[in-house]
Amino acid sequence: GKSTALAAMLERREADFCIMSRREAACEWTKLAMDSLAVLLPAGHPLAGAEVYPAAELANEAYIDISPGEETDNSRFLAERGISVRTRATTSDIYGALSLVAAGLGVALVNTLLAKGIDTGGRAVLKTLSPPYEVEIGVATQLRREMSPAARRFADYALRIITGVET
Repeated sequence: GKSTALAAMLERREADFCIMSRREAACEWTKLAMDSLAVLLPAGHPLAGAEVYPAAELANEAYIDISPGEETDNSRFLAERGISVRTRATTSDIYGALSLVAAGLGVALVNTLLAKGIDTGGRAVLKTLSPPYEVEIGVATQLRREMSPAARRFADYALRIITGVET
């Protein structure tokens, strides 16, 4: 699920343990890393050779929207920066976005940690946004006092494996 939906699931007690981008929710939070948003461009794009991609330029591009209608890191970024995009295509995941970008249909905003592991086959390039936009990634769990004993044991175990720190 997307981070906002996962945070809502935690608050409704439908989830106990989520790895997600930070959201306001009644939960325990363990920071794991800072991530940033980047732009995935077709290899032949005029800015493919640029050092960074100017964020405001997104308003002038055919845009590939990942998870339209959901609150995502991408939608939050666009809203915070006041950028209106011209959506050309939509998809539900980064792999679909990569295919559409590689076909030259537009550009997509992606989380760098996810995108770095994708082999673009030279058909797309990943560019850092300017100015940058950072996203805190971590583990959200139910409040410890509200967790079941089994969920607490799992959370303790998983956090120890993920962070290498005893909880």
